Amino acid sequence: MLATVRLHIGRSSTLWVLLCMTHSIALLSVASLSIELFLRLFVGSLVLLSWVHTLRLHYFFTSRYAVTAVVLKADKSRVKPLDEAMDAAPEYEWLLELSGDAPDGSGLVSQRSALLHGSYLLTPWLVLLSFKIKGRKRSLPVVLFSDCVAPEPLRRLRALLLH
Repeated sequence: MLATVRLHIGRSSTLWVLLCMTHSIALLSVASLSIELFLRLFVGSLVLLSWVHTLRLHYFFTSRYAVTAVVLKADKSRVKPLDEAMDAAPEYEWLLELSGDAPDGSGLVSQRSALLHGSYLLTPWLVLLSFKIKGRKRSLPVVLFSDCVAPEPLRRLRALLLH
């Protein structure tokens, strides 16, 4: 039996609040350091750059590798534990829809095949996944808060990953 789970990722207000809080705390911490002013400005600008990059990737989906949808196709009759499935892997087929990564450079969404890379985190309100895609050296993180995807596909994804 083939189970397909498709998660369209939208904007998460929880992610927005967490990003604003953590980067604000980091900026306040940098401002309170007893170092030269130009060093505080330099480190503060790095924190701001991190905030902008993270917002572009996970909230506004304007980065080249911003994931707008995750598709998991799993053959339930042959499902193995995930670490074994990554080695043989026809049991789990992952597809990522990336914004702005069309082969013709048009900025349209493209679908890329991916492998689940490393471990993942499953909680009732958050799912963290890390993917490896061809042509990219670094892993690609996907952050799924419960308020950015439909509840039923998220529940199905958790169930497939737990078994």
